[in-house]
This record gives sequence, C-alpha cells and structure tokens, in this order.
Amino acid sequence: MPTQLISKLTELAYNEIQSDLSGHEIEGRLVDNLLGKSLNFTTEQGTEASVKFHSIGRGKKSPSTVVTLKVNGIEFEQDEQRLSLDLRYVFYREYGHDFLFTGTPTKFLVTSPFVQELGPSNFLIEFVIYGNTINHVNRCLSVFADVLKSHQGEVHQTAIEWYDDREDEWEENSGVSLEELISETDPTEDPIEYIYTKSDESSYIEEYIEYIDNSGGEARQTIDSRNTYAESEL
Repeated sequence: MPTQLISKLTELAYNEIQSDLSGHEIEGRLVDNLLGKSLNFTTEQGTEASVKFHSIGRGKKSPSTVVTLKVNGIEFEQDEQRLSLDLRYVFYREYGHDFLFTGTPTKFLVTSPFVQELGPSNFLIEFVIYGNTINHVNRCLSVFADVLKSHQGEVHQTAIEWYDDREDEWEENSGVSLEELISETDPTEDPIEYIYTKSDESSYIEEYIEYIDNSGGEARQTIDSRNTYAESEL
C-alpha cells in the first residue's frame, strides 16, 4: 500500500478519534505531546539554530490551532514587521504555491505568521493552522525550519539586498536583471538549466520586491490569500 495512502488513512482514523474529544481534551493532548519539542537545523552559512513549540492553544474555529514557535540562533537585522513579511513571502515560495495548486490542496495556514522579537537571536513566530491533531501541529517544526533556512539562503538574502539598495529607485515595471547567477550552475555544462535558474532567481527577486514594496498591491493580496487558503475551509 503506498505510503501516502497509509498516511491519509491514519490521519482519517485519528481525526475520527479526535471528534469524540472535547476542545479542552484536544488542547491538553497537543500540549502534553508537543509543547517544548524542538527541531535543530543548520543554515547555508553554517549557523546552528533551533525552532520549538513555545505555546499551543485552540483556534476560534474548529479544527484550528494557535501555534507560537520560538526560534533561537539566528540574528536578524530586520524589524519585526519586515521580518514577518519576509517569512510570509518565503513560505509562499517554499510551500504556499504547492499547497494550493496540487490536485488535492493541502490545508495549512489559517492566518499569516507574524514575528515578535525577544532578543537579537531569540524571537517568536505566531500563526493559526488548520487542524488540531498531533500530526497536523507537529509538521509546523519542519515547515518553518525550511522557511527559516530559505530566508537565510543566498537567493533570499540577495533579494533583501536588492530591495534595500534600490528602495528609492524601484518602480513597478523596472524589472530585475541579474548580472551573475546566484546559485552554482555552470552554463557550459548545462546551458538550459543555467537559463532556467537565472530566470527563476530574477522572478523570485522581482516578485519579492513587489510583495514588500506595495502593501495594497496585487502581489501582496494574492500571496497572502494563497498562503491562508485554509481559512476559507473553516
């Protein structure tokens, strides 16, 4: 039996059990099994960091869960508002698009994540997810570890620099043209891959600038809506 089918059947069976529990019992089970659980990871620069469950609570609508993750080990120069926007954009590039446009859309975020700083390398990420099973909530660690690694990656850091260096010059139709490829792809060994990668990196930066630069723009509204697709399912 395919692994994906087994996982789905297990989830359905667990959801059936959960439906017989009260809201307090569900919350208590999540807290008992997950609160304080952590995941360690390493960034491209070799920085050792961790993300762990700081708090877990019931969402206003069932089935949903309010999750706060605590991140240690990464220092950010951005303020809380800008970092929140960055993580939302990275989430979309890493997960939001695929979660929404698969044959069977994956319900995950109900609200966009926002950041609260506790110290130079110590901050919280809070959001609401769809689902209230241990399996649903537990995947937050791996998902946001990936988001944080990508945020620290060369492509996204280049996007940050590109925007910050040209903030006063940016115009909606100015476009992005990279002089050099960010990632390591040899044009002589695989010219097609080189062209595709360069186009993808330029698109990443251009879309990022549109998202950050215009709070009422189409890019901001579209990405935020796709990220929180699960909200419409409650």
